[in-house]
Amino acid sequence: MKNISENNADTLIEEFNQLNLKHYIPEVAQNIAKSKMNARDQHITVHLCALMHQRYETFAEELIPAIEKMYRLAAISEFNKKRNILRHLTELFFKGLFTEYKRCFKCLNELIQIDFDESPEEFQHAMMVLSDYFKTYGEQVFQIVSRESRESIEEGFEVTIERHQFLTYGQRRRITEFLVKNYFEIKCIPAVDQKLQELKLA
Repeated sequence: MKNISENNADTLIEEFNQLNLKHYIPEVAQNIAKSKMNARDQHITVHLCALMHQRYETFAEELIPAIEKMYRLAAISEFNKKRNILRHLTELFFKGLFTEYKRCFKCLNELIQIDFDESPEEFQHAMMVLSDYFKTYGEQVFQIVSRESRESIEEGFEVTIERHQFLTYGQRRRITEFLVKNYFEIKCIPAVDQKLQELKLA
């Protein structure tokens, strides 16, 4: 299970259907949590986890804490790893392996605690993870309407936008303000100031 990929997906599913893993649930959960969790293989990993959850009642109880632990252990400098773990965790939430979105929110909350003045490099890495999460789940979680949906509305189609309540208004506002405010104040504004200085010296 540590080497889950699209290349061996059919083999893994076939083995899953043939084997009784009842007595190996902790080991399977640990192996999945410690797998590479590449974005490329996210679909098959989540699919296998959903199959395990459907068959074994205690699987999710073993898996989700193990994944959360791997997220906490991953250094912020490993931002790709943290991003992929967070994506997997969110997809498992959508698949019903756990019902409290606050477990995902705790992972996000960890990122917004990083202070730019104290750790500018770590802050940039955190911003990259948060930006990716907004891009991927902005509409589903934060109720930020995507460009595609906006264009459909503007073109006059009847569009129903689902408003899931995974987060409270205060939680959504907290993370949104952190991302937007810091992005403009720390990344965009200095860049504009630099361009202005270059124009003055030209």
